Amino acid sequence: MNAARVAEITAQHGVDVVYDGVGKALYKVFLQCMAQHGSYINFGNVSGKIEAIDPFDLTPKCLRFMRPSLFGYNQTRADFLALSGQVLSLLEEQPESLLVHKVYELEDVGQAHDDLESGKTVGKLLIRW
Repeated sequence: MNAARVAEITAQHGVDVVYDGVGKALYKVFLQCMAQHGSYINFGNVSGKIEAIDPFDLTPKCLRFMRPSLFGYNQTRADFLALSGQVLSLLEEQPESLLVHKVYELEDVGQAHDDLESGKTVGKLLIRW
């Protein structure tokens, strides 16, 4: 990840939203890549937990930082039914939107973990059992 390249691609604007599943290793770089009033949404920690969020890192660009959790949106049965209905509808309408990196056999679950932790996978890793 290179902040200068992101600036070049976006004509110096930066990105309006970062969806970060990596965490610690790229946190500071992602902040550099962001546009004024952007949103930083951290949902994963492949490289480790972001140790500290300094509000003053967000101040110059007036950035918003979020750490959403599925369980925060899915507290009741009604929530579950509504959200799962939306996901199932999307998959029916756009099955290509589900990107599966690889399907592993159960005995290869260790390799699946290694591949996921390497940060080189894109999409879902599925375990067949």
